[in-house]
Amino acid sequence: MATLIWAAEYVFRMKLSGTALAALTVGVGFGSAAAICTAHELMHRRSQFDVLLARLMTATCLYGHMVVEHFHHHATVGEVAAGATAPRGMSIYRFAPTDFLHGLRNAWTVESARIQRAGAGWWRNRVLQDNALGLGLAVVFFAAFGSTGLILFIGQAVFAAFCFEVITYIHHYGLVRGDDEEAGPQHAWAHHCWLTNCLTFNNTFQSDHHLRPGTPYYELHAMYGAPRLPASYFTMFCVALVPALWRRLMDPRLDALAEARGILSCELPASVRVEHCR
Repeated sequence: MATLIWAAEYVFRMKLSGTALAALTVGVGFGSAAAICTAHELMHRRSQFDVLLARLMTATCLYGHMVVEHFHHHATVGEVAAGATAPRGMSIYRFAPTDFLHGLRNAWTVESARIQRAGAGWWRNRVLQDNALGLGLAVVFFAAFGSTGLILFIGQAVFAAFCFEVITYIHHYGLVRGDDEEAGPQHAWAHHCWLTNCLTFNNTFQSDHHLRPGTPYYELHAMYGAPRLPASYFTMFCVALVPALWRRLMDPRLDALAEARGILSCELPASVRVEHCR
């Protein structure tokens, strides 16, 4: 938050060129993407203060529906119709806007049902509250730092949300749950790079997180049998931006997974299997 405010004041005072403003926006956006990752950890905590911090972070990134939608995702992981799982062949550029809108719609539906069951007023809708907070912050930045401050605020939010959608894409690409199949380690890609885990609160232990969502990040571990990415999350982030290269690396792995699962009692091939629990 402090970095974002400093950057907005800086662009307002220095009158940066378009290129410099774009570069600074992307730089701040990386920090905001890390904030979403932090919010993801906080929203799973029992402390209401931690959850409020998570809601503030996501609102700052104009991603106000995330807190509600993320728990919906835990219940529907692997279901293409529910969002968050890209079917085979879908590019990140098609997935990102589609999943954002899908998530917003899911969150509104879930929250509206909760409000109706509780008999609460419409203003208790958390999706409405958090998105209103995001818009309010945009107005504040415009009033305090002018049009360049508003551009910076919206730009960093869009960049951070896109980064989160890329990570979601990498997490679950092509791992579609079959009829009557329960969620398991096989529905999230893993690659346990020490640096990635340090910077993302063990976000690569996604299979364990889905099975034990209330477990703090420092107690998560790798799960034997989870499908493995060919490289770390940060490397695959760059690969995902080139759809042809992404499909060339990932589709053969999906074929290998499908072949292994088609044979009873057959383990995943070593090339696509996480080997060790940590």
